[in-house]
Amino acid sequence: MGGDSAGEGCVFCSILAGKTTGAVVFREELTACILDRSPVFLGHALIMPLKHYALLEDVPAMVLADMQLRAKMLSAAMEASLGCDGTLIILNNKVGQSVGHVHMHVIPRRYGDGLKHFLWSRRRYSSNKEMESIAEGISKAYKSIKR
Repeated sequence: MGGDSAGEGCVFCSILAGKTTGAVVFREELTACILDRSPVFLGHALIMPLKHYALLEDVPAMVLADMQLRAKMLSAAMEASLGCDGTLIILNNKVGQSVGHVHMHVIPRRYGDGLKHFLWSRRRYSSNKEMESIAEGISKAYKSIKR
């Protein structure tokens, strides 16, 4: 559904069209922001393209750049309005994407909020050789992607 003005059955498209209730933080030319209905912390917001794109690879570079700019501005606004110490910015693609409309989470954070262990655990590479091999494979695939 890359670039559809409204994804059929998409709750985000429904909110943006005014058909479903949602707390809209802002609406700009290319992107909008709503509060997450099930926030990690109060103020947890979602930035999304106005047009429906299911996957990150479908989003035009200009729209993605606008999402990043809005995340930067929203992060500062959250610190000013919520008194948080910082933010966590995440974009799931395919795995973990609960709504099939590309969106960026901007989550207010406070020192000691306990999120670190909730979010992920870290691991180590078995060797520098393994790390270099994985980096080489990703680099090769990266170079082969058409822009």
